[in-house]
Amino acid sequence: MFIKKFNKGYFLRFRHDKSTREWQLFYQEQISQLQKYLGGGIEICDVGCGLGSFLEICDKAGWFTYGIDISEYAIEEAKKARRTKAKLAVHDIQDGIPFEEELDVITCFDVVEHLENPEKALTNIYLKLKKGGILLLTTPNLRSRVWKRISGWQQDETHISLKKPEEWKKSLDGIGFRVISLRTGFPILEHKGGVKALAGKLLAKFGFGSTLLILAMKER
Repeated sequence: MFIKKFNKGYFLRFRHDKSTREWQLFYQEQISQLQKYLGGGIEICDVGCGLGSFLEICDKAGWFTYGIDISEYAIEEAKKARRTKAKLAVHDIQDGIPFEEELDVITCFDVVEHLENPEKALTNIYLKLKKGGILLLTTPNLRSRVWKRISGWQQDETHISLKKPEEWKKSLDGIGFRVISLRTGFPILEHKGGVKALAGKLLAKFGFGSTLLILAMKER
């Protein structure tokens, strides 16, 4: 793992402040999607929570929040900024989730591509979810050839587990998840408005969005 690389410099290099308007709209969209499958009193853990921007929105939705990140810098900054009420911990998802509670939702935004053993991480997530619990997973979409050329994510040396959409689905199926939604999108571009946003939505519709978004359910 590249634990030492996930420091302040890494977060600045790849613009990991997710508090911008576009990211907030993207996160609100994900919460609305999750609410279609879940009732009230939701307990959620954000794996790779970074500076806590998504958890802050979950707090506002009235959810019970938890977050883990392998980066000491990220967790320290999240606590310092007090953006979220979440219980936070520095932890590697490949070693499990360090909270006693079973969870209704586990989110994993752009994390699995950084892991030496993403299947182990996904198994740990499966074990921690309640029956009927939901995993929301995002990761770079290898089908988006244009985006690979113009974005910075292929230059990120910590991206060591990039897979095609069907490969991620196969891994989730093998663990026991039922994939209930698999689509692509442009989390930022789609929320900027204008012609670029429309173009992004069109590309995403045909599977060429920069990001793969997967919802998977634990049924047993």
